[in-house]
Amino acid sequence: TIIKLIRNIKLSFFFSHLPSPTTTHHSTFTSSHHSTFTSAHTAFTSAVPRIPSSAFTPPDSAPGMHLLNEYQSKLLEKINYLAYPSGRTKVQDFILRTLKQLQAKTTIVVKPADKNLGTVVMLASTYRKMSREILDDKNTYLDVTGTVLPCFPYLSLHQLLLSFPQPDNIIKALTHLKPSSYLRFGRFYLLPKMHKKPVRGRPIVSTLNTATYHASVFIHNVLSPILRKLPAICLSSREVIKDLDNLPPLTSGQRITCADVASLYPSIPTEYGLQAIHAILREYGGVIGLQKKEEDFIVHLLKWVLTNNYFEFDGHTYLQLQGTAMGTPMAVTYANLVLHHLEKECIKLPYLIHYSRYIDDLFLLAPPHTATTFISRFCDQVASIQLDGVTVGERGVFLDLDISIRADGKIIYKTYQKEINKYLYISPHSNHTLSSLKNIIRNEIKRYRLFCPEEKDYLEVKKLFYHRLLRRGYHPRFLHPLFKEIIIREELTKKKSYQNNQRKLIATLSIPNIRIIGMRSLFVLPDNIASTVKFKKIYGNIERVTLGRKHGKNTLKYFLHRALPPDEINSSGVDLSLEEPALP
Repeated sequence: TIIKLIRNIKLSFFFSHLPSPTTTHHSTFTSSHHSTFTSAHTAFTSAVPRIPSSAFTPPDSAPGMHLLNEYQSKLLEKINYLAYPSGRTKVQDFILRTLKQLQAKTTIVVKPADKNLGTVVMLASTYRKMSREILDDKNTYLDVTGTVLPCFPYLSLHQLLLSFPQPDNIIKALTHLKPSSYLRFGRFYLLPKMHKKPVRGRPIVSTLNTATYHASVFIHNVLSPILRKLPAICLSSREVIKDLDNLPPLTSGQRITCADVASLYPSIPTEYGLQAIHAILREYGGVIGLQKKEEDFIVHLLKWVLTNNYFEFDGHTYLQLQGTAMGTPMAVTYANLVLHHLEKECIKLPYLIHYSRYIDDLFLLAPPHTATTFISRFCDQVASIQLDGVTVGERGVFLDLDISIRADGKIIYKTYQKEINKYLYISPHSNHTLSSLKNIIRNEIKRYRLFCPEEKDYLEVKKLFYHRLLRRGYHPRFLHPLFKEIIIREELTKKKSYQNNQRKLIATLSIPNIRIIGMRSLFVLPDNIASTVKFKKIYGNIERVTLGRKHGKNTLKYFLHRALPPDEINSSGVDLSLEEPALP
């Protein structure tokens, strides 16, 4: 980590005379490859995902390198002599051993429940059956076990890039996994929906280090700026509050309509989705700085991602045949834009006072007949994309807001909390720092203050929050100072501006979460580095490296991506796993 930190400073020094690449909503590219920095910084090239494969380090003969080398040597020498305990108690060691024993059990599966409803322990046979119920849908998934290797999708990507010549930085970013031994298929797993009867599973695919992952990041970075151009798409509850506060009192007869799209991601037909994105790029491509050939490339690359989403489960390899490619970073942006294409004529209806949508959740203010017409037109366009859970009345729930119409026509709102919420806040006994726990609680109180303009609503939900934290094990002495802090709602509604563009220096160490005498002083930058003109130009008046801690596995990591145990079926067809004794 120390070597990586010093290398980052060296790269900043070495390339300080070149313009910085434009940042985007997702992770943008950073590379020492010279052509990357000298390429034109358009909306297209700045969307290139990060390239982690570069190992370039500036030569020692470059200006300033000898000072950084000396600082690195002294820092490594001091850290090696720094003594600190392991940080684990006997109880923690016992818990760790128990987790490993539980992880080794071949008869059970441990997964987090959907919607943060706790931890689920189930028989491996039950989990396998639940997964098969989803994967046996022949219209959505195709079993291609033994016929496809992880490198096959990469080869088709290579052919696509040959058809659409691109700048070197894009080609490198999209294909850098070619020689990597880490190239793999996605991993399929389920989050049990314990709030459903019967219990079903929410399918999830982890696509990290797959051939489609970086292409998907690139598509997301190109398309996401368009979302800001579409006023009907809201990106947070804060935006909804701002819109509601600016609405005049409603006339009589206006109603709140809320609905959600049933199973949005798998319901989008691939051809319709591609046509929708193509149409949107023709309309907004020029606005975000895309050329016609770049728009065509995005559509072809999107088609490649949608049709090459391979993943593995229980020794089998599957190809997703339709719907949004599960687990890909561009899924949310893609689904958002497709729905915009579908709904853009619906929102032109007369008497529609207000319309907002957050991914698959819809919110309308309109007379009942207008709402009925909207819903009908929305559902008539694509047979597989239908609305569900439609409510029309003087009250409705949108995101985490309980919205209603007062007798005088004024829109009022407060925090909404689901009945199924278990309020499983982070335990005070977790390995988080005290400052982290305090900030989590502060931010939740601020959210309540922002979402509850009425004082009585705010005090009520704040009181509930306090008692829920007590039940999670927090001590009153820890909570009292946090809950006595005065929060002014008007300050929260102001738009924050971030003018500080200076870069930060962060060193993340694998050390226990305990106070280590002398640790912070080691990361005070020497004057011969921090006072130089070049350093101040890049990092400002930073005097110390921010120290971060990299913790080991938490409980979730032991089970979430663990491979499913082999199916233990004997020759008579009896599931042997059911005959094992229950866990103590």
